[in-house]
Amino acid sequence: MARAIKKAVVAELETDKDRTYVLLLKHTPIQYFLRSRHKKGAPLQFFDKELNRLRSLCYASNQTSIYQDEQTGDVLVDPIVFVNGKLIVKRDNPQLQELLSIHPSNGSIFEELRPEEKAEEQVDSIQKELEALNIVMELPTDKLESIALALFGNGVLSRKTSEVKRDVLMYAKQNPVNFIHLASDDLTELKGFAVRCHDLNVTQFKDNAFYSGDTLLCRVPFDESDKYNAFARWIRQTDEGEKFMQYANSKLK
Repeated sequence: MARAIKKAVVAELETDKDRTYVLLLKHTPIQYFLRSRHKKGAPLQFFDKELNRLRSLCYASNQTSIYQDEQTGDVLVDPIVFVNGKLIVKRDNPQLQELLSIHPSNGSIFEELRPEEKAEEQVDSIQKELEALNIVMELPTDKLESIALALFGNGVLSRKTSEVKRDVLMYAKQNPVNFIHLASDDLTELKGFAVRCHDLNVTQFKDNAFYSGDTLLCRVPFDESDKYNAFARWIRQTDEGEKFMQYANSKLK
């Protein structure tokens, strides 16, 4: 029975090479027996999109198919055993390679070892880290302080520039993707500006709203987890916010 889904799996596998699978368990046993046959109380099934139904799986050495509904005669079920956390499946065993590719435990109990993909992920991660660190090194002092205020709060104002830069570098190193996004978003700088205004008493926060003296500037929505984000959006999105920013800058100089 030639099913399109089976053809797609086999084509994707390119079963002309040996494959290595490794356990993802926290503690690796000397031997680990993976389910190799569907049975009551221990299901092993694959959802066939073409047939729109679940199909029971079974790894048998005397069968050419891994699907129970395609197997005939006596079925000799073979165990699937990881030894010291590893299982090597040779290229001449396409049935087992196919079964492991669609096994429900793939990705949770075990995965195929793909060193080339792991290397690509590591290179990408390093590149992102370098990009984030370079952004920090090129930031002017005022923008560096604004981003630090947005990240760490007003405690930044009592630190030396070298300390602020160190803290931002550490954050960028540990969270490069998030930092790149923050550094490119003007809302981050405005949030830092909002923190500075409040710390220097240019604005006051009471009753879930920002004031300048007795003048109401903006209210913070009750579902907003960060009041300074709300204030930063008000500055960016309203004419009143733009006018306040001009006024506040004159006070902060």
